[in-house]
Amino acid sequence: MKACAAELKALLGWTTDELDERVTAYPMILTQKPSTVASNMQKLQAHSFSSTQVLNVFASCPSIAGYDWSSNANKEKLMYLRDVLELSQAELSSRPVLLSTSLARKIGPRSEFLYACKGISPDTTLAVSRLLSYLQSYSDAKFAARYNNLSASPPLVYDDQFKRHWQQRWTFLVCEMGLSYADICACRL
Repeated sequence: MKACAAELKALLGWTTDELDERVTAYPMILTQKPSTVASNMQKLQAHSFSSTQVLNVFASCPSIAGYDWSSNANKEKLMYLRDVLELSQAELSSRPVLLSTSLARKIGPRSEFLYACKGISPDTTLAVSRLLSYLQSYSDAKFAARYNNLSASPPLVYDDQFKRHWQQRWTFLVCEMGLSYADICACRL
């Protein structure tokens, strides 16, 4: 453990006090290979995450520390979450499951579903991250069973009846019941 800590200190340029503080707060960083942790911290910081946000992500979802954040798939995922869904680094670091999930198999189809039923719009980023986190917990089979018979291969195709149902549901919740997107997201659908 001491060798891992010393290597992290050297790789990240931390002082002894910074190392002690971070290892105490985030002991899991010593469970990964130090060069991988250091490399991934630097790669995520290059995407505007603070070191505290990166450490929170690694603590909440340790497997993320071992991902290759220079791969095209992970770069694309970060760009999609940030640029298309307009989620901030703070929102992403508070919901690291979004960073650990496949863009092609889960995030894309589920966000497409939410846009298709007009459940989300670009000005509701907090709602997007809460709803996606909720929908992420569904297996593909459970998601398809609950939200209609969705095709297995993207792009997903929703029939008009399916879209009308969800548009009417959102309209009712927002307009008739006066609920905000945050209120709706706080409840299970």
